[in-house]
Amino acid sequence: ATTDAVYSGLIVAADGGHAALATVPVHPVDLVTWELSPDDLGLRRLAIVDLETLHVETYLTANAIRDVDITTTRVVVTMGYHDKFGLPHAVLQVFDRTSALGYLGSVDFPNCADDLQVHPDERLAVLAPRTCSLHDLIIAQPEVAETWDDWNDFDDAPDKGDPISFVDLETVTHLANVPGFGPAVFSPDGAQVGGFTQRETLMVEWNLFQNDNFGIIVASTSDYTFRVAEAGEVRPRFAFGPDGAFFVQGRRDGAPFTAVLDEDAGELVDFEGLASLDSTASGPDGALYAASAVGLVRLTREGLEAVAASAKGTVVTAIPTGIVVTDKVLGTHTVLTVGPVSVSSVISL
Repeated sequence: ATTDAVYSGLIVAADGGHAALATVPVHPVDLVTWELSPDDLGLRRLAIVDLETLHVETYLTANAIRDVDITTTRVVVTMGYHDKFGLPHAVLQVFDRTSALGYLGSVDFPNCADDLQVHPDERLAVLAPRTCSLHDLIIAQPEVAETWDDWNDFDDAPDKGDPISFVDLETVTHLANVPGFGPAVFSPDGAQVGGFTQRETLMVEWNLFQNDNFGIIVASTSDYTFRVAEAGEVRPRFAFGPDGAFFVQGRRDGAPFTAVLDEDAGELVDFEGLASLDSTASGPDGALYAASAVGLVRLTREGLEAVAASAKGTVVTAIPTGIVVTDKVLGTHTVLTVGPVSVSSVISL
């Protein structure tokens, strides 16, 4: 299969049936180009390739492409632009993989374009921006006119604040917004989605000027109700455990903490000890593992369980037989079996 255009990104479906070619941002500095050139033809080209027949369909999307996702039945393209008032819009265009790669429709809604997260059932998608590039017109917007003292008052003004947006990929419609930022994470059963939020951004401005008073948010993927809990003064890291427990890493009053969300009390319960949630993995035993200063640990609702003190590193990866902990500084992989856990080998890069 050949095309007459140049692309910088290749996205292949998990089943190997199709691939998508597009030019998407790779480095944070690239976002400036996408921000200022939403109509650039070179950033709007999309090619979808049937890897069995090598048939190629090419499209010119509505705006510069920010992300491409391929599900079992869909190719979903995420784009963004700013309207004449300087407010950000996200656009999703959806194509059908099951027929002749036909165009199914698009949806335009207020939010910043970023990586899309697709629900395990592939019907629902969540757009939860990590950052929102500051467009000149946004900076020139009037002063903040409204704030919400109670975070749960967001229900009274659902179109304000930087949202986590829910989109139905079957009907290609925008369903709801809840307040917060991403990247969002789904619980293992897909019933909840987690993100973070900031007190000062639950207001009429669309930006990330504020850098304190963080919280975590956990929202239902069925009725979009949500809970918010205080999470310190830095952007929290978070992950769901296999039983739906929501773990959080952050800093409060200058001291780091690792905690679990008490859903009934609506607050975080701190653990003894610390774990890094920048990299976690679910092992073949179903447990959630993370790196820490004392080696690999297992996260449970009751606390952190030490697994292997010799497994030091910052990147935790699951393999069919266990867990791999990578130390990028020393250049080693520590491979552990999960059973009772034991170190089986140390591999030098």
